[in-house]
Amino acid sequence: MTMCYFKGSDCVALFSLWAIFAWVLAVFVLMATTMLPAMAQDMRRFIDDTGRSVEIPIAPQRIAAMADNSVAVPLVELNSSIVASRGRFDESGTPFFRSVVDLFPEFIASQNLTFIGTQSATDYEALIAVQPDLIIGRTWDESELDQLSAIAPVILLDDTGEAFDYYRKIADASGRLAVFEQLAATYKETVEKQRILIGDHSFTFQNTQFTGTSTISVCGRFGALGQALDDLGFTITGLSAEVDARGISFCDDVSPEIIGYLEADFIFDTYRTDVFPNGPLGALERIDETVTGACRQLTACSEGRMIFVPREYAFPVSFRSLTMMLHFVVSHVAGRPSAGPSR
Repeated sequence: MTMCYFKGSDCVALFSLWAIFAWVLAVFVLMATTMLPAMAQDMRRFIDDTGRSVEIPIAPQRIAAMADNSVAVPLVELNSSIVASRGRFDESGTPFFRSVVDLFPEFIASQNLTFIGTQSATDYEALIAVQPDLIIGRTWDESELDQLSAIAPVILLDDTGEAFDYYRKIADASGRLAVFEQLAATYKETVEKQRILIGDHSFTFQNTQFTGTSTISVCGRFGALGQALDDLGFTITGLSAEVDARGISFCDDVSPEIIGYLEADFIFDTYRTDVFPNGPLGALERIDETVTGACRQLTACSEGRMIFVPREYAFPVSFRSLTMMLHFVVSHVAGRPSAGPSR
């Protein structure tokens, strides 16, 4: 039996105060419990790409990633202590982590990576439940900084800049710089070997995404593919070079009427395997859906120099994806009569 020694509205007000106090206490306990993993560790200062100085664990044990293909992928490759990531839903409503499942299926099979919502809808309850000691996001996530900072230390990185600089910062924050440097050294050796197969060249490239609608997406240096092309000595040109020079993140939509300005020695077009399960054939059909007779209008396409790359592998920056892109590009270029070492 509940007893109250005050009358009328005084009693109601007293219960309201107690209710508010109980709620505040519950939130405090939850936040204290959540922040405990970070507070119990040795900490250091880290300057993120928003200019914030953040105290983070020297050796994080429970990292949450705020993007699957651009944050979780490098964390998995570095063998860091990642416990959760935002992801996306497939057509059946099943959550998955794009590019993580494609590049590191062995990790997905052996580890329990917690799904904490999508890019547009973070599941804060799930995020709190995994008790992260570090949250790594992108500068795009700055609007959620207050909510995330109440859970654990947060760093935000710019994933639109130089690929290796971005990856190195993730390695630094996660305490895995030594692993990064070892992987980078191996990748550099692979680049030198693959460049020999292409020979002395001055190939140009453009990067597109034919949408199948009323626009063509023209991209600048696109993730691992763009980095690999740079490392192999390709030069970005045409509309792709303009997009790149204007600092536009990833791609810019243009009218199909300017299709003639997409010419280059090679045109790379990326496609999603979940949208085009029949691969390059479906991507090629998409070009004609965007512009009737497009392949005939583009010399690079009509002569077989338009190359279609699965986006799940072309976009995320990891040494596994970079190495795949090196071999992918060389296999399409080095075998051509005018493209080998004897050129």
